Amino acid sequence: MKKQSLALVTMMALSGSVFAGEASVTPFVAGEAATAAGVNAAFDALVTAINDNNTRIAALEAAGASASVSGAQYQATVLGSLNRGDSTNLYITVGNYLQTYTMTFNEDATCSFTGQQEEGEVGLNGSVSSSSDPVSFDCTYAQTASNLTVTIPGDGDIAFTVSSDGSLLVGNNFVVESEGGSTSRSEANIFIGVRLAE
Repeated sequence: MKKQSLALVTMMALSGSVFAGEASVTPFVAGEAATAAGVNAAFDALVTAINDNNTRIAALEAAGASASVSGAQYQATVLGSLNRGDSTNLYITVGNYLQTYTMTFNEDATCSFTGQQEEGEVGLNGSVSSSSDPVSFDCTYAQTASNLTVTIPGDGDIAFTVSSDGSLLVGNNFVVESEGGSTSRSEANIFIGVRLAE
C-alpha cells in the first residue's frame, strides 16, 4: 500500500513538473526505501507545479473574461425603420434599412466604421424607392466595464453594452425629431456586433 502511494505521489509530481517546466524530480527506485528528503522534494515539486499551473490558469481566465474592445474588430449589423411625415403637404413615407459594418477599435481610443447601407422607402402614393451606399467614418470611444460609448463627430454618441468576455456588443436607438419646416421623422434601430477572431 505504501509503495502504491509513493508511486502515485511520484507520478503526480512528474506530471506537474512537465506542465510547470521548472521542477526537477528524482524518481524513487523500486525496492529501495524512500528517504524523507526524497519524499519532501517530490512534494515540493508537486506544490511548485500546482502553483505554477494555478497562476497560468488565472492569467488565461483574466484574459478571456475581459470586456475590453480595445484592439479588437467587430462585424456589425444594424436593422432600422425610418418614417417621415409632412403635416403641411400631408405626405408620409415608411422606410427600413440594413447596415453592415466592420468596426475597428484602436488601442488609442479611436475607432472606425466601414461598411454598406441598403435602404428602401414606400411613399403614400405607393411608389417604392431604394438606395445602396457605402458608409465610412472615424470616431472615438470610451469604455467603463460593460458600458461603451462611441462618439461620431457631428452626430453625437452611441451607447453600447458589451458582453463580459467582449465577444458581443449591442445597442439600440429611438428618436423623433424635426427635419425642418413641417417635416418630421421617427427612427428606431437595433445594433449587434460580433467580435472577429484575431
